[in-house]
Amino acid sequence: MSEQKKKKNVNAMFNVLNSEFGGKSNSRSSGGKKSNVSHKKRKNKSDAKKSRSADNIGLGFVKFLILFVTALALAWVIFMPSHSLEELTAYLSGNFSQLVEHIHSSDSQTGADSSAEQTSSASYTSAQTTAATTTASTSATTTKTSAATTVHYVVSPDSAEPDNIKVYLKSQLVAVYDSEGGVIKVFICSSGKSSTPTRTGDYAIHHQYRWRLMIGDCYAQYASAFSGSYLFHSIPYNRQDASTMSNASYDKLGSGASAGCIRLCCRDAKWIYDNCKIGTKVKVVNEFAPDGLEGEEIPVRIKKNKYSGWDPTDPSAQNPYNKL
Repeated sequence: MSEQKKKKNVNAMFNVLNSEFGGKSNSRSSGGKKSNVSHKKRKNKSDAKKSRSADNIGLGFVKFLILFVTALALAWVIFMPSHSLEELTAYLSGNFSQLVEHIHSSDSQTGADSSAEQTSSASYTSAQTTAATTTASTSATTTKTSAATTVHYVVSPDSAEPDNIKVYLKSQLVAVYDSEGGVIKVFICSSGKSSTPTRTGDYAIHHQYRWRLMIGDCYAQYASAFSGSYLFHSIPYNRQDASTMSNASYDKLGSGASAGCIRLCCRDAKWIYDNCKIGTKVKVVNEFAPDGLEGEEIPVRIKKNKYSGWDPTDPSAQNPYNKL
């Protein structure tokens, strides 16, 4: 075999080897690329699953929110207006048994408590409450005025029957009128504060309660509801106990301080409770009271431990103000 032919055979062999190993190398390179592509696809699928999971969570929350709002609306329609907002909240929070117990206990005590309070009120005088009698006067434009106003808990036979109540928010006064426009009573009150104002409009008393559970797990005496859960009522109490009154709230009478209700001292809330029957018209206006319209004096609290937590005007026989 000639040298030239040998060289050709060697070159051909090298070319075959080069081709074989070069192909495998390229194949490995190609396989690496495929592996990278496959990894990216898996990552994209994982990201897509995470995105779908987040979307599902968001969608589930929205569905829950819609169901909750729907349940709240249905509960509102079923529960109101015969019950207050705070009772509705307790109902939805699962405190139904406590709520029922409260309502039954309040209803069962109404007769006995009212009888006891009326008995004690006979010995309750304006001197004991340090409230001097005042004369309810009206301006020249008022067609009729009542006699001198004193602290009464039962309307006397010859007095006019209450026909309507008007709340003057800018003066923090509540006036009770007879059917001819004569003034029967005028009370100093606390309406809603600026963040929770009392709603204005024409209403009527539709429910009355001896004790009433209020917003914030507090209680009020002699409550008369006139618009849903908006009521005339006493100063708030920590418990259904007349010795646990909020002293700070009593001291705020004459200024906006409530969550929307009309707060009164116990004497005045009881007067409305006793004398203004279901159906009595109520008008709330964002106006000043007419000139000459003044509320009955609110006794100043005695700031000693013995009297702390008691409304000076509460006719309860247990009230230390009635033992002076």
